[in-house]
Parts: sequence; structure tokens; C-alpha cells
Amino acid sequence: MGKISLTEDEVLKEIKTILKDYYLQYSKKTILVYEQVEGKLSRKAVHELRDALDHIAIAISDGRKQDQIIRDLNAAREHFRRVAIDPLEYLAEEKFRKIVRLRKYGLWWWRLFLINPPSDIDKEIRKIVDFLVIGRENKGVDIEKSFNNMWDAYDLARDLLDKIKPIELRSRIFALVCVLLGVLLSVSFRTLVAYFFK
Repeated sequence: MGKISLTEDEVLKEIKTILKDYYLQYSKKTILVYEQVEGKLSRKAVHELRDALDHIAIAISDGRKQDQIIRDLNAAREHFRRVAIDPLEYLAEEKFRKIVRLRKYGLWWWRLFLINPPSDIDKEIRKIVDFLVIGRENKGVDIEKSFNNMWDAYDLARDLLDKIKPIELRSRIFALVCVLLGVLLSVSFRTLVAYFFK
């Protein structure tokens, strides 16, 4: 295998491509959703961004060999990929787990309130799983396909969770009412027993 020779202009062009294709197109979108929409801060994403910029800075430093430059640019690409995919995957999985928990434990609440559960919930859960699986399969292979599937999983999970969240709130209110009634009944029962058996 022959040596790859990069000129300084080619290295700068490659850095520009990495920043445009990986950071602006994918990583920045994920960071904005994580921070602005979800109100969270990913320390891991911050560390990955720092590491990506470190690799770029090292790649353009004086005295680097061509194979080291290529290795550093590839490492920077990988760090930007992690910033784009990993937080998005985490958000999608977090919402998915909430949906599954509501689906598993919430149905009897729905029936108690005489509310029909969303009919498409199982179909939507399967779609989310499919998006997550395809996103994971393409994680290190195709950033566009991985990102798009993780984004679709997150988006679908967020929409489905918004659809079933009010049911969770009603179920918690009902549980609180049941507890209060239980306390009142036990106090009333104790009072009755004390009255009759004095």
C-alpha cells in the first residue's frame, strides 16, 4: 500500500469538510435539541467536542507525518459522530422506556377511567424499536442513516409520549385520591370501632 501524501491545502479542505459535514449537519443539531428542547446538558458531548477539536489542532500542528494527520482527522470525525448520535440515542431510549413503562403499567388506569388507550401505541412502539435498531446498526458505518434513524426514533417517541402523558397525570391524581380515601376510611373505621367497643 502506497503512502498517501496530503498538501496543506488538502488538509485544510478535509478539516472544512469534517466541520461542515459532521459538525454543522449532525452534531450541532443534536446538541441544540439536547440543550434547547430537552433542557439538558451532555457532559459527554462537551468532552467529545473538545477531543475532536484537539485532534484537528494536532493534525495541523507543525512536524506531523502524513499518516498521523490522517489518523487525527479520522479520530476527529469519530468524535463528531459520537456527539451527533450518542445523545440522540440516549434521548430516544429514555423516552422509549417511559412509553413502555406507561404501556405496561398504565393500561389498567386507562380502563379504570374508561379511557380507550391509543390504538396505535403498539405499532408506534415497534416503529421506534425499528428506528433504534437501524440507527445502531449504522452507527460506525453510515452517519447519515444512523442520525436519521435515531432522529426519527426520538421524534416518534417524543410525539407518542406527548400523546399519552396526560393519562399518566390523571392516573397519579387518581392514586393520590385513593390513598387519601384509604386514610379517611381507616380513620373512620377506627373511630367506629372505638365507639362501639368502649
